[in-house]
Amino acid sequence: MIFFDSSVLSWWLEGRDLPKDVHAFLADESRAISAVVRHELVVGFSQRAEWPKASERLASFNVLPFGAREANVSAAIRATSHPPKKKTARPVWHRDAAIVATAVTAPGVRMLVTGDEQMAGMAAALGVASYLVTAP
Repeated sequence: MIFFDSSVLSWWLEGRDLPKDVHAFLADESRAISAVVRHELVVGFSQRAEWPKASERLASFNVLPFGAREANVSAAIRATSHPPKKKTARPVWHRDAAIVATAVTAPGVRMLVTGDEQMAGMAAALGVASYLVTAP
């Protein structure tokens, strides 16, 4: 299963130019997102003109739950990692840990596709390969 972070999906939903590899990942039928990612994207897009198309595209993803197990792993990630150096990234750090925790606990996740270097590092440290996408 290919698991996506909200950063890459935001760029995709906005129609930005993404690498060919990412388009191949997006075509994978086993693509998934965390309920946390879905929440971030609904909040970010529901009041925008792109929402109807974005909502339709998001409906094609498997949504993995964030429950007690994921919460425990997320808390452990937060306890053992450092907050981002960029102040603008700190308010979402807890959600990033929750997204990584979902990827780590879900059976069959083989890759996290993200635009966040710290998330990629957290996932890799917990045994999930990452594909880091540079912001278009």
